[in-house]
Amino acid sequence: MADLKAMMMGWSDRNPLYAWRSSNGLSRNAVAALVGSSLNSVINWERGGSIPTDEKIEAIARAMNKNSGVLRREWDEWLQEVYERTE
Repeated sequence: MADLKAMMMGWSDRNPLYAWRSSNGLSRNAVAALVGSSLNSVINWERGGSIPTDEKIEAIARAMNKNSGVLRREWDEWLQEVYERTE
């Protein structure tokens, strides 16, 4: 079980939202407020439990000062990596 937890933490660390949030010293609550979402949504996005809607990807991209298409691609690549490791 500890190995699975460590593996999931590694995946979360590479999540585009988590990487940006942690490098900018932002809390999950701060990100939730920036993008108009709930704390639980941010937690689920970072853990791969759910995927932000296109509207939320736009809001996250604006907060990150990033093109939403680039962010969506990064997110999809991260999800693909997670999926491949769980097969």
